[in-house]
Amino acid sequence: MTPNVAPPRPLSPPLTPGAAGFRQESRGAGRNIIVFFCIALIFIRFSMIHQLIAYMFRVNLYLLYLFGIPAILAVFLSGGVLRVLRYRTAIYWVLFVLWVLIDIPFSTWRGGSAQMAYSYLRTEFPVLFIVGGLAINRRECRLVLQTVAAACVVNLFVSSSFSQVDSNARMSLLQIGSVSNANDFAGHLILVLPFLLWVALSAKTVLIRFLSVAGLAWGTYLIMASASRGAAIAVAVAVVFMVVSAPGRLRLVFLLTAPLVVFLAVFLIPRHALQRILSFSSTTENASEEALESSQIRERLFLDSVKDTIAHPLFGVGPGQFSENEGKERLSVNGPGLWYQTHNSLTQIASECGIPALILYLLAIGSAFQLLGRNGRRVRGVPQLADLGNAIFCMRLSMVAFGTAILFLNFGYVFYLLAMSGIAIILDLAITDALGGSAPTPAVSAGLNFQPLPRPGRRSLPHLDNRIAGPKI
Repeated sequence: MTPNVAPPRPLSPPLTPGAAGFRQESRGAGRNIIVFFCIALIFIRFSMIHQLIAYMFRVNLYLLYLFGIPAILAVFLSGGVLRVLRYRTAIYWVLFVLWVLIDIPFSTWRGGSAQMAYSYLRTEFPVLFIVGGLAINRRECRLVLQTVAAACVVNLFVSSSFSQVDSNARMSLLQIGSVSNANDFAGHLILVLPFLLWVALSAKTVLIRFLSVAGLAWGTYLIMASASRGAAIAVAVAVVFMVVSAPGRLRLVFLLTAPLVVFLAVFLIPRHALQRILSFSSTTENASEEALESSQIRERLFLDSVKDTIAHPLFGVGPGQFSENEGKERLSVNGPGLWYQTHNSLTQIASECGIPALILYLLAIGSAFQLLGRNGRRVRGVPQLADLGNAIFCMRLSMVAFGTAILFLNFGYVFYLLAMSGIAIILDLAITDALGGSAPTPAVSAGLNFQPLPRPGRRSLPHLDNRIAGPKI
């Protein structure tokens, strides 16, 4: 009689070194707690729901502390911080922060700069590690993207319920939080709307796609109705990027829909808003006097910020001190100062923190954008990862459009680009996990031996890899 022996279990497919431990981490007992606090904080930051609650009920629930502190501790204890630091974009951001701290003793007002730097370190900078240190697989990465898309829906709802039209026919929010200004709110929408585009491209149901497209249309209308000329330029750049860089059949879709966007911009937004958007010169017919005056002020602020950069090329006038410095200098030289910020995020960094800070700032942004592009090539031609490919395209679109918008905004110290860098990192981790590659080993556990990590199906190219390879950064 043949003995009753259980049939042999099928062998699991071989994994590259490190992949098994990486996937085991995603199934840890405390993983759900980490994800909960981080996702909640990401939603709060992008939706600004805490500011809305404070406005409606006149009470501060301290949601950023309630979810932020546990999220930071969870990411740190789970090794997420060290994992993020394996990427060049994170190193550039760390060096940027260090330079901001170095600037403080050289500031024109040390106390004010110290307070600004403390606020940045406490509320903005941790977003890089909370976002980048959270997701380690495809499911969690999608959850982050869906969370930002849900926050975008909240933004659209808030704009519908709490918007106002000012004396210049510009649509803006009521005095709700940090982006109530028409220009700032338009810039915020420019950043988050591509997440809704990703939902429209990746959703499996027609209803979700229809609602996402409707949200995109409404958000675009709000941006144009804000009459922000910088935002209008950013929208134009986004349309060009979509037509030129969209993958496959999407390029044809965007090419066919671009005329519709132009039609909406010209015929559906309020006439006074369109008139302001087109008021770039006094020679323009029916140019808005308010818009022309705004242009003159912005031009003067830009020139003053360039002068401050040239006068203080290494350390700037001090973090957060441009408006103070500009007002005092103008008052002592040739009349009253404006006491405004630069209205250009790049000259804001350069004039306040010096040229080295600006270089590190641009390197961090460029490194994140390059990381997205490289991962886009990794998933090209892989149908199973089409959703991640769509995510990469939408994130690049967001960075291009937002990068244009911040040339007209004071967003130099806001968390947005830190969050986008974190998303670039988790997309890399999700793609690596999906392709069966190895996760980046934290620097401490690797004995500070930074080695280029091989990619599945291609030869390792250390000079193109965004992860740290050797001591060179």
